[in-house]
Amino acid sequence: MKYLTRSIGQIFNLYVLVYAVLIVVFAIEQFDSVLRTAIEYDVSLTAFSRLFVFALPEVADFIIPVSVLVSVYFVLLYKREGREFLTLAAAGSDVRPVVVLVCLVSSLFFGVSVFISGYLKPAAAYAYRSESIAAVAGFVSEGPQNGQFTYDGNKVFHVSDRRSDGERALRMFEFDNERLERLIISDCSNLLASRGDLIVNFCSARIYDFNPPVVPPIGPDPVSPDDCRVCADASGRLNLTVIEVGKSAMLFPLNSLVGGALGVQHNERPLHDLLGLDDNGRFRSGADVRDAAKILLLGLTSVLAAAIAVAAVALTSYRNRFAVLPGAIAVVMLISVAASSGFLVPEFLPGAAGFWVAVLMAAALCFASILIAFNAMRSRLLMPGFARA
Repeated sequence: MKYLTRSIGQIFNLYVLVYAVLIVVFAIEQFDSVLRTAIEYDVSLTAFSRLFVFALPEVADFIIPVSVLVSVYFVLLYKREGREFLTLAAAGSDVRPVVVLVCLVSSLFFGVSVFISGYLKPAAAYAYRSESIAAVAGFVSEGPQNGQFTYDGNKVFHVSDRRSDGERALRMFEFDNERLERLIISDCSNLLASRGDLIVNFCSARIYDFNPPVVPPIGPDPVSPDDCRVCADASGRLNLTVIEVGKSAMLFPLNSLVGGALGVQHNERPLHDLLGLDDNGRFRSGADVRDAAKILLLGLTSVLAAAIAVAAVALTSYRNRFAVLPGAIAVVMLISVAASSGFLVPEFLPGAAGFWVAVLMAAALCFASILIAFNAMRSRLLMPGFARA
């Protein structure tokens, strides 16, 4: 029992170290993206810190199998070279304690992966989206700094700095390809961003519509509206419609005016919600079941990573000591990509019983792969492999 406890502690400590290193590598990459968002929307240091922390769980589950592989590989390799496996075999225990050890840590890391994928990531995604909406709302309501224009798609949006009376000037340009289609001008407006929408309150405004309804002319018309939208007609008037607006309010989707920061909500649902049943005892959505299956398969990838680590230790020798681990990492990453992409999940809505039977069968196969690796590589695991021939 002490041997198992000490070995689990060794694997867990090394796992934490490897996992922390991989998280730091991802954090360095993610820092630039979050920093750009923070600069674009002029968020505070506290809001930037929250955005950065909430963005880290994005790949937190994807790097678990690699961390499991590396930690199990080095601990088992150390034990093999220290002749611990040979000592256990001579004492009559064979490698059964090591098999139990690998199965226990695999079960532990399977639970960690499911918790991160099924609960921590959705919570972090929701928190990140909420913080992003707050940052965008504050940015839009305060107006772009230094008179800069904010654009997205075919809209260009500009709000001046707040005057002493609290009002501000607003200009919104809407284009159709390269042609100006609509212009909204107001010198007295207030902005309020709420629930993903921008509410603009005008004391007065003027709307220039350069794309009025085309009315067939009674007589010959030298100018066709289709040829030129901003041209004078026969009477010398511009081909546009001017709308004078008094005290009113307009509603704009916030993500059509300020792009990029708002997230989506499909990845914010926890695992138990994805596997919810209707009144007839069937899953509510096939897409939700596929997402739940991806989470469980990615968790089982950690079990396969432990089995691959056992095989990698058995195959490691003095000659190939620098090639086996990188090859094993490549295999585990390939399996992780296949599991997280849903490549192995069929596109149909199964019954609840059938789904859980399939999950249990997949789990049994993954844990059986650990036993197969130990049985097939037993002779290689017993003897140290770094001794020069």
